Amino acid sequence: MEQYTNNISRRQIRHTLDSLMEGIQVIDFNWRYLYVNTVMAQAIGPEDNFRILTMMDKYPGIENTDIFKVLQDCMINRTPDRLEIEFVYLDHSVRWFDVSIIAVEEGICIMSLDITAHKLAEEKSEKAARLYAFISQVNQHIVRVKDEAALFHNSCHIAVEFGKFKIAWIGLFNHSEKNISIVDHSGIPDENLSIFTNLPYLLDDSQHIVLRTGTHYICNDIETAPCLPAWKSFAKEMAIESYVVLPVKKLGIIIGTFNLYSTIPNFFNSDELRLLTEMMDDISFALDAFEKAKRHDIAEELIIKNEKRFRALIEKSTDIKTLSTIEGKIIYASPSIKKILGYTSKEFISLPFLAIFHPEDTKAIINLRERLLKSRGKSFSKQLRLLHKNGHWIWCDGTITNMLHEEGIGALVSNFSDISEKKSAAGQREFDRNNLHALINNTNDLMWSVDTNYNLITSNQPFDNLVRQASGKQAVKETSTLHLEGFPEEQLRRFKKFYDRALKGETFTEIEYDSSPVEIWSEFSFYPIRKNKEIIGTACYSHDITNRMIAELKLERQNRELTKTNHELDRFVYSVSHDLRSPLTSILGLISFIEEDSMEKETLEHIKLIRNNIERLDGSIKNILSYSQNNRSGLEIQRIDVKKTIAQVIDLLRNGKNSRDIDFQVEIQQEIDFYSDFRRFTIILENLISNAIKHHSDASSERFIKVSCCSSENTLELIVEDNGIGIADDNHEKIFEMFFRISGNTDGSGIGLYILKEAVEKLQGSVKLISKEGIGTTFIVTLKNLTP
Repeated sequence: MEQYTNNISRRQIRHTLDSLMEGIQVIDFNWRYLYVNTVMAQAIGPEDNFRILTMMDKYPGIENTDIFKVLQDCMINRTPDRLEIEFVYLDHSVRWFDVSIIAVEEGICIMSLDITAHKLAEEKSEKAARLYAFISQVNQHIVRVKDEAALFHNSCHIAVEFGKFKIAWIGLFNHSEKNISIVDHSGIPDENLSIFTNLPYLLDDSQHIVLRTGTHYICNDIETAPCLPAWKSFAKEMAIESYVVLPVKKLGIIIGTFNLYSTIPNFFNSDELRLLTEMMDDISFALDAFEKAKRHDIAEELIIKNEKRFRALIEKSTDIKTLSTIEGKIIYASPSIKKILGYTSKEFISLPFLAIFHPEDTKAIINLRERLLKSRGKSFSKQLRLLHKNGHWIWCDGTITNMLHEEGIGALVSNFSDISEKKSAAGQREFDRNNLHALINNTNDLMWSVDTNYNLITSNQPFDNLVRQASGKQAVKETSTLHLEGFPEEQLRRFKKFYDRALKGETFTEIEYDSSPVEIWSEFSFYPIRKNKEIIGTACYSHDITNRMIAELKLERQNRELTKTNHELDRFVYSVSHDLRSPLTSILGLISFIEEDSMEKETLEHIKLIRNNIERLDGSIKNILSYSQNNRSGLEIQRIDVKKTIAQVIDLLRNGKNSRDIDFQVEIQQEIDFYSDFRRFTIILENLISNAIKHHSDASSERFIKVSCCSSENTLELIVEDNGIGIADDNHEKIFEMFFRISGNTDGSGIGLYILKEAVEKLQGSVKLISKEGIGTTFIVTLKNLTP
């Protein structure tokens, strides 16, 4: 029982160690690996591989390193230790670790935490601090020194001491000898000084490039640098990785160069160069002053210049900058305090030290200040809430630096940036996340996503409910969606194919039908999820479209019935066109014989009535046929000779009995080809002109019908004007209605103008009526030029 308990305890300990962020490795006294946790296994390989290895097998040469000495000390003397190390792997990659070593029964236990990111951030911060310290010190010495040699000497030593550069040297050009000779330096061993003495500047080497272009030169790859072989060997020996050559100017002329060598690869970027360029401007300014022998005046001018520069930097900054004494009394506040917190500088200075901080931040501020007072030159940062004059709190990102020891400053320097909008944006993002969560769960539609291994990434409540209903279990993230219990295997196989299509980049929708236990249609949509250009999963959406599909099937059935009805209607129209009109034509022929043979006045009157009614019936049949064809047939676009078509229609209609004595006037202006449906265009013309003929009075004299036409690139305007009986104002809105007829003696079915309007609309046009009863009528038809 005790052994069983120990086994459980060991498994629990192992599980705990495997869940740690630190890497854990246990080494026995023979330097063999006994155990590594999950984090460490990712770095050195699976457990089965390393158990047969010693640390020296895994990392050849480690026994010659300082870290191994610490491990050996703990292994032999059983003394624990903790240190930060920079570890170089066999592939030359470098990582930083926080390492703790303790003695255990089996040997030693090594706990390591990867702090590379922290170290890089720390190095970047230290780099910026060193550079600012370097430039600040140079500027201070510019004010203090009184000759060129001292300035060059101090600048080189400050670069190494404060800027932490490996080497700094200044050389002056000798143009007659075409060389540059070192005048001062820091960091160059005495035995290597000859390399920099009377150094010739070759065509397109770094010194010559600076001299020729008047600007700096950067090198981040020593192997490809345009330098002498002897210098490259020296650089390799000194571990130099990058350097910059800055022009030294006097009275606007380049007299030499300031050379800074760093052991850090890619050290120089645009921000550093901007600051270094400003520094070189200041050095050149001082050189000008020395040259003019106005040391005192120039020094004062430089102080004023620097003071203005820093004052402008402070007072024009959008951040709050303050100076406070060791007791906490604020002695200076920048003008931006008014914009951010609403106080004037005078009001802010009069406030007690802790009055501006939120009560919940007070304790942290006191602790931070106590730590700061113990750390000269150190800076600490924290997000704080500051009290606005109107009573509300402003979130600020604050940095406080201990500069009590700095001559001319003697204060704690604070910088506060307003991050209220940033905080608000973070709050808005949180709100958006919650809102999105509410939206995707406040629906009956299913939403889920899977990764490239078909494992569930996330899902909404309806999806979880469906899984629970099918399997009796809760949907669990990171479990396979291909093995969900309660779902048919065939359906899961189909969905694997859907996932594969989406994971290949396809966005698509599928519809599935299921008749058991109830009839249901579902629409499934799949959308690839991308991270940068890589597809990392697919988003899936399912919507119940049963009602829509039932409606569509019903509509499809109705469409089939409508198609059948239309087909029957086509047969009916054909019957009307041929079976009914043929007897009418025969009757009209017999009437013509009677009219020619009969001399009886009464008989002729009756025959005339018969003819009129038959022609009226024939016209109605024609109109019905035109109406059917207009609605049932598509457009057949072709170029139309408008003038010829109008002439043909007039010739067809002018020989009727009602057309006698009517003066047909035609006026055509067609400069651009007109395209439309010829049959419908002819129907429009026939209805307009026949309608004008029909509504002319036989009693009136000088009867006329005027047809005019004007075409443009986009439209054709057709105008038919007559001086017939006109149309009463009350009927203007009614005449285009089906079966509407104007009361009087005119014949007609009341469908002609209705067909005209339908045809006009089919041709994407419009029709307008202008008429005065007893005077005449004008129809204006505008048709779109349907140019192919």
